[in-house]
Amino acid sequence: MIGSTCRVLLAAPALLLCAAAHAALGGHVGDVAGDAMTMHARSLTALSRSGLGYTREQLALPGGGTATEYVDSGGSVFAVSWSAPVIPDLSVLLGSYKADFDSAQVAARGQQAGNGAVRSRSPRSFQADNGEWVVFSAGHLRDFHGYSYLRSRLPAGFSVTDLAP
Repeated sequence: MIGSTCRVLLAAPALLLCAAAHAALGGHVGDVAGDAMTMHARSLTALSRSGLGYTREQLALPGGGTATEYVDSGGSVFAVSWSAPVIPDLSVLLGSYKADFDSAQVAARGQQAGNGAVRSRSPRSFQADNGEWVVFSAGHLRDFHGYSYLRSRLPAGFSVTDLAP
């Protein structure tokens, strides 16, 4: 009985980590610390300037580079970006949009240039836009970068160019 109680107590923290919510695209700022923990970030820094109407939550990734979650004044993550020597865990950054990202990659490989909402700029990059959700991803060995945002949630005055590395 005591042995099984100890096993349950030892397993509880692991279960809490697995069940931790993620801020991710469309998520809430209260979950950014969970993202940092899941991605084994070396640090988490909130960067804001008065009058911008949003905050950047920047995670220093363990292998170098950064991932950034952009949070509006209501606490919602409206955009994410990354720049690192290896692709970060996009399931953490994109959350429920990760499946759309994967589909866009498959579509980019299969579509001919110049056709529709998915455009392949080169074999190493692609962009997808479904009207609401936008993603751009590019890179090569030791230099991966990209961003994704929800068009309807962009704060007034926010420039998408701020997402590019």
